[in-house]
Amino acid sequence: MANKANALFNLERYEEAIEYYDKALAIDPNNAKAWYAKGYTLGKLGKYNEAIQAYDRVIQIDSNYTDAWNEKGLSLKKLGKDKDVKKCFDKARQQT
Repeated sequence: MANKANALFNLERYEEAIEYYDKALAIDPNNAKAWYAKGYTLGKLGKYNEAIQAYDRVIQIDSNYTDAWNEKGLSLKKLGKDKDVKKCFDKARQQT
């Protein structure tokens, strides 16, 4: 499922990709990579609040997932939540 979602993402068919990430997550709800990819795809669609929710799920599964912290920070920045952005970027730096 995730491979098909990734292929759809590469074709810029983001809505369809999200459907397949959801299918992959229905099978394995603790798949941090699928949650991250879903969040990234939601960000491409400008759905930053939903993307943040997906990144939060990644971080819940793996608090050391640096890319999720970075992307969450970028999504927060897009929403003008600058106070929270720094926290995310600081957390990401701690992981490297």
